[in-house]
Amino acid sequence: MDIKTLTLAVVTAAFSLSACGGTAKEAAAVGITDVADMGTNGNVTKTLNLKHFKEINSSLNVVISYTQGNDYKVTVSGGAGTIAATDISVSNGTLKIAPKKNNANIDNGKSGTELRLDITAPAIENIENYGRMSFTTGTVSTGKMSVNNSGVLSFNAISITGNQRQSCFKIENHGRADVKTERTDIGTTDVNNSGVLDFDCGKAATSTTEIENHGRMNISGIVKSSSVNINNSGACTSDASYNVSGSYDFTNHGRYKNDRDITAKSITINNSGTDTEGCTLKADVLDITIYGRCKYDINFSGDTAKLNCSGVGDFNLNVDCKDINVEASGNVKVKLSGTADNTEFNGSGISKIDTSGLNKF
Repeated sequence: MDIKTLTLAVVTAAFSLSACGGTAKEAAAVGITDVADMGTNGNVTKTLNLKHFKEINSSLNVVISYTQGNDYKVTVSGGAGTIAATDISVSNGTLKIAPKKNNANIDNGKSGTELRLDITAPAIENIENYGRMSFTTGTVSTGKMSVNNSGVLSFNAISITGNQRQSCFKIENHGRADVKTERTDIGTTDVNNSGVLDFDCGKAATSTTEIENHGRMNISGIVKSSSVNINNSGACTSDASYNVSGSYDFTNHGRYKNDRDITAKSITINNSGTDTEGCTLKADVLDITIYGRCKYDINFSGDTAKLNCSGVGDFNLNVDCKDINVEASGNVKVKLSGTADNTEFNGSGISKIDTSGLNKF
């Protein structure tokens, strides 16, 4: 369809609906639009009469720029054929972007066929992606924001803020996602990954941080939280530092690598997978239990350090604490240095505990 034909079709459709007594509400339901600009290269920009949505659901190749504002405004840009074959409408509070039923095989994934949407709305609480999406936004104040991805997603936000007690930023990924925020100040950050996820939380302040990984995940940023709970059964690399006023709890059944520092009231590590740690830990109580394989190069300062290893472990621990208790019943190599007021060692199986560098006054 050429440009003149497309323009005539749009005008004819609008006139036909008007003649039949169609209301603005009916027009919004089917995504009726006004042509704002038509370029000579076949690209079209349209303003859509769409309102009253808090969610976005897309199964196509889209680039979305979201601005939080009091009013609703949606514009779409792209190839004339792509727009004509796409249904953009609002249903039950969800802005849906999908191929029209008679265009189920729309070529929307190759170069030049993406749609660009500029969206202004009071709030976006849920984003669902089943295609390829790039989503960018600036500063957002929200009670909740959920990102659900089963396709390919790039999500970038300058700031996400909310009430520290009730608000939530949730990420659930089953596809390939890159999620980056420069600043997060919110009640709960909840991440659940079973795909491939790069998560950069920037500077994050939360009441609770929950991370569960069953796929492949990279974490980075600076996290300040009241409590942190990490459960890994996939492959995870952490370049995030944590400052926790309460407990930091880490459980590993997969492969994990951490190279950043952790400060908390208490630090608990349970490993039955493969864990590599090269960091500084500060806590009143450090409790490490190993059933799998680990390689630790750790500096610890605090009150009490407990190490119980019945797996395969290589520990290089520099401590500055009151008490240290080591239970080694597996294939364990422990080298201790630094100072500890009280020490207790119990070894069985194949274990070697080197305390030659401990309490060298």
